[in-house]
Amino acid sequence: MHTTLGQNMDLVDMGVQYQLPLTIPPENVWEVMVEKIYHPEKFLPVNDVKTIDIIPGEHVYREMNVSGFILKEDVYLDPENYTIRFVEVDDDAVHFNKYHPHTAVIDYFQENKKGERIAWRIPRTIILHAMLQTREMAERKMPQIH
Repeated sequence: MHTTLGQNMDLVDMGVQYQLPLTIPPENVWEVMVEKIYHPEKFLPVNDVKTIDIIPGEHVYREMNVSGFILKEDVYLDPENYTIRFVEVDDDAVHFNKYHPHTAVIDYFQENKKGERIAWRIPRTIILHAMLQTREMAERKMPQIH
């Protein structure tokens, strides 16, 4: 993601992890992760989102406006490993959203297209907000006990 930032801002850098309650079923977390592909505006400060299913359930092409910049991505879903890869079309960046069901940890990080983990130069607060929103939406999918 192309962003101009001040030097004192807390950045994602090499990744961010967020612990979810173990009581949330992994299927709920996955459903919300997939919803973020089609409705990122619920999680991130973006608008004008367009998606095209290339291979339903496996590959989505997505464009969205991020602060006046049109971000174009090929998005790949790997439900067996609870992993979504967002491959930027016009850059060397690949963003990962990964859920580890045995530890209930969400892991967001960035690699280059060679598979090397690289610093992600966006504000940590943006990613933490998306992770918190994922938790809240996954919890709402759970049956309510009265």
